[in-house]
Amino acid sequence: MAVLWRKLCYESDAVLKSLFDANTILAADTDDTPAALTVAVQTLVGRITAGNITDLSVAEVQTLLNVADGADVTGSNAPQAHAASHKNAGGDEILLDELGEPTAAVEFNGQELQNAVIQQVANVAAVAAYATPVVGKVLFATSELSFHVCTVAS
Repeated sequence: MAVLWRKLCYESDAVLKSLFDANTILAADTDDTPAALTVAVQTLVGRITAGNITDLSVAEVQTLLNVADGADVTGSNAPQAHAASHKNAGGDEILLDELGEPTAAVEFNGQELQNAVIQQVANVAAVAAYATPVVGKVLFATSELSFHVCTVAS
């Protein structure tokens, strides 16, 4: 028969259920002194630098999230409007070649591929010696002006 020992808990060592009303959490601002904190509706609870756990003001939340006072993120305002800065020649243009290689097939959903460059090699001998053959890979031998598609990769 298995033996099971349990430590007795005295009332002074326990957090009593009677501390909690609806919508309360347990918080301790100093060691070994938990207290119930009631959370009002539409309230965020947190702790700012050098502060205690408490409900945060709108200004404190804005500071934590780095959102300017009076910021409006509706309609065409930022962050929605920031898309223009990501486009060609925008201030923080997103370049696909800096994102890394896809780990799965990229779906174009019937869109036309424009200004694409197919992997180029010098000649047919370079096609045969291509180091990483992948079924479906397209190479263009520039000396012969010919396309080559890998149909079997072993």
